[in-house]
Amino acid sequence: MRLKQFLNEGRSVGIDEDTAKNEIKKNCWNNYKFFLKKREWIFRGIKHKSDVYLKIDSNTGTPRVSSNAWYNYYTLLMDNLPSWSKYPLRSRSIICSTEEDSAESYGTLYVVIPYDNTNVGIAPDGDIWYSFKMGILNDFNEFLGRAFISHGLKVNKNSYKDLKRALIKVNKLGKMDGDRYNIFDKDRDVIKQIDRIMSPEYNGFKRGIKNMSDNNEIWIQGKSILVNEEIFWGMMEDIGKI
Repeated sequence: MRLKQFLNEGRSVGIDEDTAKNEIKKNCWNNYKFFLKKREWIFRGIKHKSDVYLKIDSNTGTPRVSSNAWYNYYTLLMDNLPSWSKYPLRSRSIICSTEEDSAESYGTLYVVIPYDNTNVGIAPDGDIWYSFKMGILNDFNEFLGRAFISHGLKVNKNSYKDLKRALIKVNKLGKMDGDRYNIFDKDRDVIKQIDRIMSPEYNGFKRGIKNMSDNNEIWIQGKSILVNEEIFWGMMEDIGKI
C-alpha cells in the first residue's frame, strides 16, 4: 500500500479517555453505531505516537503531498477535476484502511472513528495505486512528468493551475509517442480527457462508510477520533453506556 506517504502525523493532538468517549458520543455517534452493527472498522497505523487517544482535524496544517511518488500530479488532479468535486480532498485527508494488517504495517494501530459530518472516500482496491482502470496510478504520474520534461516545462508540484497550464501547452502540440492513455490530442480538451479516465464513477470509487468492504483504502477529510487498537475493544462497552 502507499499509505506511508500520509502517515507522518502533524495534525493530531493527544486527548484523555473521558474526552475521547465524550467526543465519540457527541460527534461520531452515528458512525460509531454503524461500525458496531456491521463489525467493520477503519484503521490507521501511525509511527512515533505514544498517545492512546487522538483527535485529528485533517483540514489543519500544511496540505499533504505524496512523498512516495516522483510527482504529485494525481493528488492535484483528484483535488480539482470536476468529477471529483464531491469527494474529500486527498491533500486535506488522513489515509486509512479497512484492512487491519495493512494499516498496522505502518506503525501503532489505531481505530478511526470519523465525525458524522466528515467526507469519506472509498477506493475500490486496498491501494489507490491499483484503483484505476488505466493501470498503475504512479505510472500515469511519471508519464506526465516525462511529457513535461521532454518539452522543457517546469511544473510546480503544489499548483493545479501550473499543472493545467502545462497540460494544455503539451496538448497543443498534438499526439505524443507512447501516450497509451490517449489524452493528448490537439483536437480535444485534455482536461476533459483526463477527467474521463480518472472519473471516480468510471473507476468504481464510492463515498461514505456504508460503501466500505474488507480491503479498501479510505481517505477522510475532517475531524476523527483515534483510539489505540489495544485499548479500543475494551472500552467499547463503556462508550455504549455513555
